[in-house]
Amino acid sequence: CLLSAIVAFGATLVAYGDSWLVPWHDEVVISRLAQNLAEGKGFRNDLLDDLLTGADEKTYWQMPVYPFALGLWGKLFGFELNTLRWFNRIVGVISLILLFLLARNFRLPFEATLLALLWTATDLTFQFAANFVRPDALTGCLLLLVALLLASQPRKSASVVALTGFISALAVFTHPIAFPCWLVCSAIIVKRFGWRNWLLFL
Repeated sequence: CLLSAIVAFGATLVAYGDSWLVPWHDEVVISRLAQNLAEGKGFRNDLLDDLLTGADEKTYWQMPVYPFALGLWGKLFGFELNTLRWFNRIVGVISLILLFLLARNFRLPFEATLLALLWTATDLTFQFAANFVRPDALTGCLLLLVALLLASQPRKSASVVALTGFISALAVFTHPIAFPCWLVCSAIIVKRFGWRNWLLFL
């Protein structure tokens, strides 16, 4: 089931080919930010200097987690655009694994699990997130991990609450689109674990 989804994920990319993965401004901007971080030049983007005053010194509006993670990847494997895209592809595969584990946790029938996995793996929006150098895929992956933690831990556990808080915070600092999910997680923590544990979550 899981293997089928991973094969479908790869096959969709192969079917479309690299020709649809045209470099665009987000990829160039984020890649340069990650490279500057990895090379010890600071959280800055010199490519934007002519567009945004001060961007060559500090890029504070960019959430930090994804550029840091991408910088580590680039330091190990290089900063070519296609090499950096493989970071997101691996994150996409991890997301499919987490989705599979969630389905197993909820004891979905085999057919429903297979449909959910194949639908996600071949969805062009998911493919877009998992094949471009953008923070969306990592944000989704972190939120899936939070969902799995909450789904598999019905009883009070301070360590799980703390871990859930940490990972959901990472998701928010990867992309602000995760903030509504953070609010929902916060409400779940209060209802399930109580106010004291909610403070630990915070």
